Amino acid sequence: MDAAEIIGHLRQVPLFSRLSEAQMGRVASTVQVETFPRGSRLAVVGRPGRAFYYVLSGEALVSAAHARGRLRPVGYLRPGSYFGVTSVLLGEPHDTTIEAKTDLTALVIYRVDLDRLRREAPELDEDLQFPDEITAKMRHEAFAWQNPDEVVVYFAQRHWIILARLLFLPTLALVALGTFLLAALRPLAGAWQAAPLALLLVGYALAVAWYWADWRNDYFVITTQRVAHRELNLLRYESRVEAPLSQVQDVTVKRGRLGNILGFGDAVIQTAAKVGLGAIVFDHVRDPEVAKETIFRQLYRIQAHSKLAEHESARAELKRRLQWATPEELAAQAQARKAPEAAGPGQPVRRPRAAWPKIRLIPPIREQSDGSVTWRKHWYFLLRRILHWFLASLILIVLFVAYLLGRLPLVPPGNVGVVLGTLVVAAIISFNLWWQVTDWGNDVYIVTEDRLIDVEKRPLFGPEDRREATLDRVQNVNLSIPGPLAALLNFGDVDIETAGGEGKFTFTHVMAPHDVQREIMARVNRNRERRQQLESQQRRREIADWFAVYEGLREEHDRPAPAEPAEPAPTPPQP
Repeated sequence: MDAAEIIGHLRQVPLFSRLSEAQMGRVASTVQVETFPRGSRLAVVGRPGRAFYYVLSGEALVSAAHARGRLRPVGYLRPGSYFGVTSVLLGEPHDTTIEAKTDLTALVIYRVDLDRLRREAPELDEDLQFPDEITAKMRHEAFAWQNPDEVVVYFAQRHWIILARLLFLPTLALVALGTFLLAALRPLAGAWQAAPLALLLVGYALAVAWYWADWRNDYFVITTQRVAHRELNLLRYESRVEAPLSQVQDVTVKRGRLGNILGFGDAVIQTAAKVGLGAIVFDHVRDPEVAKETIFRQLYRIQAHSKLAEHESARAELKRRLQWATPEELAAQAQARKAPEAAGPGQPVRRPRAAWPKIRLIPPIREQSDGSVTWRKHWYFLLRRILHWFLASLILIVLFVAYLLGRLPLVPPGNVGVVLGTLVVAAIISFNLWWQVTDWGNDVYIVTEDRLIDVEKRPLFGPEDRREATLDRVQNVNLSIPGPLAALLNFGDVDIETAGGEGKFTFTHVMAPHDVQREIMARVNRNRERRQQLESQQRRREIADWFAVYEGLREEHDRPAPAEPAEPAPTPPQP
């Protein structure tokens, strides 16, 4: 198919309808003409979208996932139909499954190709006719903590009334001081009047800029995988609270009188963590019902996809037992069965000191081994603990060298008592340095593939406090950076709220708290996926067991009953 034909088809799509001929030629260069055999699935519910399709020939059935996990037909695609605009632009998971009912040929534009073209020609975005919903989502910035397959579906900041409240006192002060200065400086010349007023206006402008930045720095986000709330106050603190979408239990909308008038309110998102701890509050957002609907829509998608996966797993197992599965389907099932085994639960974690391959003077702040990650408190807190003993050791060394060189007139060289005293003091300082370093190194925070571990232990034979919780209990993972020093040295606290009796775990003063939070969330997601795979595998085994019982019962039912033995003929009486 030549470029002119491709351009003619793409002109029928609103997304490309306003492009010039030159721009259409560049878009056409990314198009691939592909044929899909009957039964192929071009899109599957819950899987990330990766391409745009324009049907040239053939037909396809569009099915949506029911909450119970069954697909129900909702439409039909024929030549001239297209789908995947959201997929090619955002990569959001599909809401429908599209299956070719005949051999189907389509124009395909893959997201990676269109993204590359948009980077090479940024002016293309000005002429692409994005749907309103996609335009709103594309305004959202990409966050460093997002996973590659994670898409932002909701972004909000606090209502402007919060900025107005912040600016009320500075504005009142401006009016009061301005009025006073005008009255006080009226007898003076114009230049003397203007200078104080200019300084006052500059101060007000700086206050406005500060409060505006403070207001703009806070945001509320819902993605296809989590909900998150970031608070950032410049030079004071930063916190980010987030929870996996799968852990959300309920969403409540609250509005006050002013909120009803101006259209803002709070969306209180509750997880299964202890009441009061597990709530993530989207406060003072415009139309909080939109946040609530977005969360429930994403939860419905997750649940429908999970149920559908269960249904498809059972269907595949039955096809295998009935010997109806194709070789490709059998290979895919074998690969799926290996995946959970390869990513099985983590092994019991040995104590970090026992796992060290060699003796270190100072343990590392972060170490990774055997599928687990271990963190210690930031080096700043070790420095605070040992600084005075380190300075004492330097002073002792300087004094002892001065003594050996005869620079201490009050203490002549060769005094055995001085040498012994120096050795005793050096032993005391060395012991305290060792104690502080070892005590700091013994307090560790560990995350394995299936557990959280918090260990606090005193040196030698001191007490040990060890807390553990499984990752499937994790509800929220929050971070806080308490001040400018913490921001400068990159340390903070990571709070992990769990369901049940384990309560809250706090990884205190860890280095790079954003990375720690990201690592924990990634392992929570992997643990959830692994559990789902294992549960699916268990259900397949149960289906196989039931099917074996069914086959046994059917064989028993179909087996002919054994013939009853013939009764012996009666013996005739003897004459």
